[in-house]
Amino acid sequence: LPALPPSRSRPSGSPPVLSSPPPGLPPHEPAVLQLVELAGAELFPRDVATGLLLTLWDNLERHGERSSDALAALALMLLDGKDASQRAAACRHLLREPRFRGIAVDALRRSSDRAFLRDVASLVAGDLPVEDALAVLADLGPALGRAPHAYLVCGHRGPAAVAEAYRRLLADDVQAERRVELVAGVGMVRSATGLDVARTALAHDRAPEVRLQAVFALTANADLETALAALLQAADDVELTAERRRCDALVFALGNLERHGDASAIDRATRRLASLSLTPDGRTQLAALRARAVPGANGEAPDGVR
Repeated sequence: LPALPPSRSRPSGSPPVLSSPPPGLPPHEPAVLQLVELAGAELFPRDVATGLLLTLWDNLERHGERSSDALAALALMLLDGKDASQRAAACRHLLREPRFRGIAVDALRRSSDRAFLRDVASLVAGDLPVEDALAVLADLGPALGRAPHAYLVCGHRGPAAVAEAYRRLLADDVQAERRVELVAGVGMVRSATGLDVARTALAHDRAPEVRLQAVFALTANADLETALAALLQAADDVELTAERRRCDALVFALGNLERHGDASAIDRATRRLASLSLTPDGRTQLAALRARAVPGANGEAPDGVR
């Protein structure tokens, strides 16, 4: 296809690019639009088609073949179209322009397609300045729902900005669901900023779901002493462990400690978690984890707890 670069393959995860067409060949636009049509018929990967369309528009504007206003007009026309690749590209293009951002956000809020909204959120998280991306994610609000990938991208690109956004919400004690996303986004980044946010959340956030997310971040990324202390603190948290689902989640978080290879720490943690109100599946998982990590456990739950 004329629109694709001449290399035999494109590394997984790398951004799509358009090769320069040799003299005499038609411009890329018709070929890219054909790929978009194929994607609409599920005959070509939609994310690749969207990426190629966005790259095409960027190239057209960069080389002066289309003005910014002309591309904005095209994006506005495609905003309510049926093709998901064209709508995603249109949203991303409009969200990059502050003057059109409100229009794009309003259109996205009207959408009932959560998967499409998450795709756009991921595009925004990787493309806009992190502060702007976080503002768009906040504006989308309940319409977006959970968007862990978008917040993780923001956390990797700008951990300080994500940390500041969390601290502002924590100070006002608002938007607990978004605080979960922000703690996950920056807390799962192995950095001093991420660990600091996770410690702050575990110590001071009033929402148990946020504290639980902080435990995940600390058990995944902190040293063994800090990770174990966080897990035991959570096990003693009456509000956090009031729901069996969250108790089972602590068993999952305990699995992060296996990488340290410290049987004594695992034994201590499993004995504490065994006293919680785990579901049958959670208790089975705890016994299996102990059998893997603690010599002589023989697959039994600690202290005979079943």
